[in-house]
Amino acid sequence: MPLLAILIFTSNLDIIYIVLIMQSVDSLKAIWALIILKRKKWVKNLTETKHITEFDNKVKKIKINVKEM
Repeated sequence: MPLLAILIFTSNLDIIYIVLIMQSVDSLKAIWALIILKRKKWVKNLTETKHITEFDNKVKKIKINVKEM
C-alpha cells in the first residue's frame, strides 16, 4: 500500500494514528465499492457489442415473423 509507506516514512505520526488513517481509507473504499455495486456500473459485457446485439434482435424478430406465418 503506497499510502501506508508514505505515512510511515514521511510522517512522525504514532502508529495508532497511521492505523486509524488506513482504516478510514479502507472504509471509504468499501463505501465506494458498495455504491458502484448497487448501481451495477461494474458490470460490462465485453463479449457483445451494441452492433451485434442490434443484429441479434433483428434476427429474433424475423424468426418470430416466420413462425407466425
